[in-house]
Amino acid sequence: MTKKVLERECKLQALEYVRVMNELHDSPDPVRFKCIEPLSPREMYFLMVLCSDEIYTSTFVGTFNRMLLKMAPLKGDAFLKELNMDKFRTFIRMCAGYNKLDEYLKTIDVNDRNELMASFVDRIDKNAETDVEDAVDIADAIGSIDDPDLVDFLLARLKDNYERTYLEDNKRGLIIYFLLHTLTTSIINPDASSEELQSQLKIPPIANVPFQTLRDNSNTVVEQVYFFGDDDGISSYNNFMSYFKSDAWKIEKNEQWVTITSLKGNATKIYANLPLAEPKDEEAQNLLNAHLKQGNLKPSVVIHRGHSYHLPTTLKNLNADNKVIILGSCGGYHNLSTILTSSEDAHIISSKQTGTMLVTDPILQSFNTRMVNGQDVNWIELWNEVGVQMKTPALQDKFNDYVPPHKNMGALFLKAFKIQLLEQGIQM
Repeated sequence: MTKKVLERECKLQALEYVRVMNELHDSPDPVRFKCIEPLSPREMYFLMVLCSDEIYTSTFVGTFNRMLLKMAPLKGDAFLKELNMDKFRTFIRMCAGYNKLDEYLKTIDVNDRNELMASFVDRIDKNAETDVEDAVDIADAIGSIDDPDLVDFLLARLKDNYERTYLEDNKRGLIIYFLLHTLTTSIINPDASSEELQSQLKIPPIANVPFQTLRDNSNTVVEQVYFFGDDDGISSYNNFMSYFKSDAWKIEKNEQWVTITSLKGNATKIYANLPLAEPKDEEAQNLLNAHLKQGNLKPSVVIHRGHSYHLPTTLKNLNADNKVIILGSCGGYHNLSTILTSSEDAHIISSKQTGTMLVTDPILQSFNTRMVNGQDVNWIELWNEVGVQMKTPALQDKFNDYVPPHKNMGALFLKAFKIQLLEQGIQM
């Protein structure tokens, strides 16, 4: 009880720093991160891990970079040992999710790096309260590691744990390590067909969305886009609208939202609230939601356009009718479990770091072309098609931060785990 009280108080103090940095997201770095300059690397570490559910992408990255500078020349594993490995799984998961894990591991000697990552994946089944959360962290982390030797090492550790749980007759642990081993194998062998992975995990299609599943009773694909009234939202809205040419799309606008209807091919309707100044942007979203509900219009596609701090507004409106969810925001990847609670079969596109309209809009254009043409969506083909459009190294780096549905390891684990438990008659 004392530990819980102490942690709660520490989190409250940590949030005072994190919220300041979050609120200064548009300020220059010397202004934004001034409040943490006097802090030690240990204190910066706890700011990140205690506030993992509230920290913005750019706040994490800025704090991580400063922690790394102050930590040197201490090795990353020695640093964590000085902290008694407190919340190190959370830290590894966050580093992976924000594409900083490789950078952190490079501060550690190879043998010690393996030891650290072994402790990350070993024996997570021994704590039933955290095993699923830990497994999702592992799946996401392995999906973010570029070092093939380290991935091979982790695969061997997962196999050892799988064999251990088999000998212990631990069915829940056996499922966890079977799924993690299968997902890791798919990372090592990316050319293996997604159909084979789908069959092994016993989950719905992961690389394809049948067109028919996206149409409503009137054979129309209904999409909803959430925009917000800051400068970024206005810019995103204007860029988004530029893709809809008058010869192919009909555009109708009222004071709160715009309706975009296809004039050719399959019936496709896109509803987007206008990026009005706060709080009118959210009021427009609520009015649009009421309009859709009144007309029994159920969006099968939901698109979020805005900073990560706007994302909870979009997420609270998700439901089981949403089959494709595209998060054009910074760090949307970190909300997978929330999304799958509302839309457990959804195909999710998200970014691990900075979302940009220069990537999001080409994805949407390729997707909508398929809707108008009445085509099934093959994510592998679509991803290759969009990747060719990323002409500069900087843009390619941004694109590489986006995670397509067939590469979303944490989401795939959660879907497969629920199915496996149900088949085995084991409680979640």
